[in-house]
Amino acid sequence: MAPRSGPEPSLRCDEGLATIAPPRARASTPPVWWPSTRLGVPVPRYFEFEVTLQEIEPRLWRRFLLRTTSSFALLHLAIQEAFGWENCHLWECRLPAPLDRVLAGTPNDDGDDCGRPTPDGREVKLNTYFTGQRALEWCEYEYDLGDSWVHDVKLIGVHSIKDTFKRRLL
Repeated sequence: MAPRSGPEPSLRCDEGLATIAPPRARASTPPVWWPSTRLGVPVPRYFEFEVTLQEIEPRLWRRFLLRTTSSFALLHLAIQEAFGWENCHLWECRLPAPLDRVLAGTPNDDGDDCGRPTPDGREVKLNTYFTGQRALEWCEYEYDLGDSWVHDVKLIGVHSIKDTFKRRLL
């Protein structure tokens, strides 16, 4: 086969599908589908969480990254996916005893056992509680409020990563 002249076809990604784009002259700026690592574009920040199921031996834990702008509902979904659960029970994130204040969860206007309303986890952002500024930042996550599967959710760190994603299991 004779060598081709001119620019080579380039790989293009649209909506997660890789396609071959027709050859074109090289532009001085990357195309719009290029990863957001260009100068002037802020690098996304992620919380690194370690989630451990309480009162279980051997220790069951998962570690993952979530965008700092994510909600507590996305934290809940990340925990569900990381542990392989089915997301079919009520849940809440709260400060541990003795404070025992609900941070977010499945919305409940009627209140919990103590009559406190549960803030909607879809509306409460993680960065309203987790900052990365304190030496130890953690909360409890309870899944299935009847059987009470309680987890420790610890913030391990805050990272700036050029890759863009909603969550990543580590």
